[in-house]
Amino acid sequence: ITWDDAGAFCAWTGGRLPTEAEWERAARGDDSRQYPWGNNWDPWRCNTRDGGPHAPTPAAANPDCAGPYGVLDLAGSVWEWCSDWYDAAYYASSPLDNPSGPEIGTTRVSRGGEWMSPSFWVRTATRQGIEPRWPNPMRGFRCVQDDRKETGK
Repeated sequence: ITWDDAGAFCAWTGGRLPTEAEWERAARGDDSRQYPWGNNWDPWRCNTRDGGPHAPTPAAANPDCAGPYGVLDLAGSVWEWCSDWYDAAYYASSPLDNPSGPEIGTTRVSRGGEWMSPSFWVRTATRQGIEPRWPNPMRGFRCVQDDRKETGK
């Protein structure tokens, strides 16, 4: 799926792609864990070249691959699109609190690794920039549904 297609689907559902900061917070939590479940690599908690079915899997296929907030499958299976433009040096000068990514770029952020990735690529801090129009079976996405407050109407 392309970045545009992922974003269009999220918009159709009333959601949006997560920012890179949101994705990383869901995966790392407040304790900066290396993998969504903690700091020790366990190939059977996620779908990578080292463990799992070695093919893309549906959402929630790996219940042991939950992040600290209960978000599932943040490591392996497919790389996940984020809304941000990619800049390899962005975090050297970004705000510490909820960075929003660069305003322009040529590639979009992708996080989480995929079913052919080694353990290094599924760490919570690993990121890559991908050309957004490149459809690839190793790309996926998740939608964020922002809280909606009752208006009383």
